[in-house]
Amino acid sequence: QITYPQHGLVKILDLWEWWHEKTGLPLPLGINAIKRDIPAGTQSEFLDALRESVQYALENVEEAMQHAMKYSRDADKELVKRFALMYVNKYTYEMPEGVVKALEMLFRMAERKGLFERPPLDILFP
Repeated sequence: QITYPQHGLVKILDLWEWWHEKTGLPLPLGINAIKRDIPAGTQSEFLDALRESVQYALENVEEAMQHAMKYSRDADKELVKRFALMYVNKYTYEMPEGVVKALEMLFRMAERKGLFERPPLDILFP
């Protein structure tokens, strides 16, 4: 979504704009999941490690960018940084009420379209 003009592409539909107009909610872009039969202590350790990792990256952006550049396929460092900071933030390890509502809305919409039966939204975040 950042580089498409550089490749001669044109925007037909911006999903974020469409979603925001339709719902007024944040666009659910991804979710971290953990299998429920994993022991609760291990689940908690995983969530703590995820939070600590993201916090460390946000507090040490240049170091995190050096690591990310290894996987960037020769992209411009500032572009990689801009892209990463769009998606790696406190919402990576928190789920505010608006995000929960957005997921519920997305699941309802998919169910109405017959894409899948709505799963339970079982959130581990404190």
